[in-house]
Amino acid sequence: MKNRKNLFYISMFAICVLVFTACGDDETYDVYGDPYNRVYVLDNSKEYKIVQTPISTVSNVDFTWEAKCSKKASGDIRVTVAVDNSLIDAYNEEHDTEFEALPVEAIVLENKEMTIPAGEMVVADAVHLKLTDDVNVLSTLKSEKGYIVPLRLVSAEGGNSQLSTNMLAPSFLTITVTEDNMNHEATQYTGTGTLVADQTGWTATTNGTVQSWYEPIEAIFDGNYETYCSISNRSGELLLDIDMGKAYSFDSIKMTSSGYDYETWTEKEVGAFSAGMTVSTSDNGTDWKTQGEIERNAEDCVFYAPLTARYIRITVPNAGGWYGASFEVMKKYTLLSLLALLLCVSGCKTEPDYSDAVYMTGTLTSSNVKFLVEGQSTLGLTVTSTDKTDTDVKVGVQVAPQLLESFNASTGRNCQMPPEGSYSFEGGEVVIPAGQNQSTQIKVTADSEKLQEGVSYCLPVSITSVSNSDLKVMETSRTAYVMLTKVINIKAAYLARRGYFNIPSFGDQEKSPVKALGQMTLEMKVLPVSFPVGSERNANGISSLCGCEENFLFRFGDGAGNPVNKLQFVKGSIGSASHPDKKDHYESWVEKEFPTGHWLHFAAVYDGQYLRLYLDGEQIHFVETKNGGTINLSMAYDGHTWEDTFSIGRSAGNARFFDGYISECRVWNVARTSAQIEDGVCYVDPTSEGLIAYWRFDGETQDDGSVLDMTGHGHNAVPGGTITYVDNQKCPF
Repeated sequence: MKNRKNLFYISMFAICVLVFTACGDDETYDVYGDPYNRVYVLDNSKEYKIVQTPISTVSNVDFTWEAKCSKKASGDIRVTVAVDNSLIDAYNEEHDTEFEALPVEAIVLENKEMTIPAGEMVVADAVHLKLTDDVNVLSTLKSEKGYIVPLRLVSAEGGNSQLSTNMLAPSFLTITVTEDNMNHEATQYTGTGTLVADQTGWTATTNGTVQSWYEPIEAIFDGNYETYCSISNRSGELLLDIDMGKAYSFDSIKMTSSGYDYETWTEKEVGAFSAGMTVSTSDNGTDWKTQGEIERNAEDCVFYAPLTARYIRITVPNAGGWYGASFEVMKKYTLLSLLALLLCVSGCKTEPDYSDAVYMTGTLTSSNVKFLVEGQSTLGLTVTSTDKTDTDVKVGVQVAPQLLESFNASTGRNCQMPPEGSYSFEGGEVVIPAGQNQSTQIKVTADSEKLQEGVSYCLPVSITSVSNSDLKVMETSRTAYVMLTKVINIKAAYLARRGYFNIPSFGDQEKSPVKALGQMTLEMKVLPVSFPVGSERNANGISSLCGCEENFLFRFGDGAGNPVNKLQFVKGSIGSASHPDKKDHYESWVEKEFPTGHWLHFAAVYDGQYLRLYLDGEQIHFVETKNGGTINLSMAYDGHTWEDTFSIGRSAGNARFFDGYISECRVWNVARTSAQIEDGVCYVDPTSEGLIAYWRFDGETQDDGSVLDMTGHGHNAVPGGTITYVDNQKCPF
């Protein structure tokens, strides 16, 4: 057998030599001198995911596949591709898997008949496979084994072509399915539930070690965040199991610990949920159902749909490494002091009504439902009952445009109804089948081509009736406000730690509009590519985003041993001069490490007393200033001799550069609200009140390479170093 393998490799080497030494337009041959133009494909097998939530199906299935030929086509070659489920059994046996065939009704296969044009060697229209938009089909994709789609070439016709004999490997698309009940958009509970105050008889167990120099594990239930236990597991993931003694219905859990406020030098309550943790529930303490994975630091873990369980499990990955490396930080910010459940109750009126009710799924914590519209997009909406129904329950659901005015008034938004013809609403009535608590789906379909960039659209969808049941409607969650956002393709400036922008006009000390800002909003949309190591490009661990050194600066890292991917406000004592000796200087950190490769929209808002930081429209940090007063964005180090005015991508002279992309930057003399920030992540009206300067780094530049200030105020961004512009970036992704 060994000799046979050697012979095989020698043969393949010979073939490869022939391939790369062939003359003319030939790219590859099955056999040297083959009279046919061979059509072939390369194995492009990929892995995808489907995530099922109570309100939607989320998937990244988006596959393209090109057929090629060995030499320029003498005439058009027609190539056919097909899904071949007969290959699944052999695949599962070889890989020790149990994948099921993806249902045919879930597959959208575009360009299954492709053409290699005459004179070309690659198809003009690559095959494209994606999932259907039919929400009723998508909701059924819940196989625990996962799905697989085998694709192969089945024919080639025309242009003296034949299929290859040795380069026809099929591509296998494997798809895993997970169910996720965790509302990742919510970091704080805003529903109508109440805390379970009496935790008598609740117990906790762990696979880790409870450190004896802190409180015992029972301290979790004493209601005091300052008395915390400390748990570690040096051998792997840590499990904390909570037995509540009986089953509860709940829609959120809260977990906090003791942290330290370096502004006030006092202890404070902080969220104990951190990214990577998972939450599971159980009826018996043996069979566990994962509800989802925490994506960001928070106090509350909020669920889309209420659930009933007696046991809750908190799983912390890699707890041994965390605790061994930075024990003190983790005991404060990861585990564990107070655990309380938020019960799902309806109403919270003067006389509480605890009867069962129906509501629009996903609206217990927030009535807003995000809908990103790219091309023809579909959103599925359902109705949920707080308990399983005895009979089929019919629920009327309709679009309610009359609610938009009051919605705008209560939220401070300026949303519009989507224009006529830009959307369709398929429904009117859904059914909650007997024995279940969730209804069939209704579909909202929208066309991005008919939506305007930068306009906030809202489609109120409301429960109008309930029949065949005495179920009431939960008034606070009767309506889902579907927030439609047009996904746009943009360019972005890539700085690559070699480029930056200056705003010279901000440094005009007589006419500068940013010399004394009583209120301020500073926004940036960036994608970090890497963070500096050591003294790379004089960075000293710092990646500058925008602002003025010592006066007000957005940056990652600080060169003092802190993580290079943590975000920092560097600001002078607002209302007083700042100086290089930093006597009047102070800073504030965001207790979060940010990843590379993801678009992030940051906004710093100063209202005259507080500084707040928003990520994608959601507040993640705030600090009370010491003196109030004004912010100076006109120069770094008041009175310094450097020509160091407001800059983007650098600070402290030509140093501390940022490696990443930037698509938007804005400076305001007003304190923008969270709703305004969220609505304007991708674009704002350049004539908006309070907008001092607005730069879109979309590749449109002036003759000197500067980026135009879109407000018309003349504060153009002047480039320095090397800057390139990159296509095909999407927003708000």
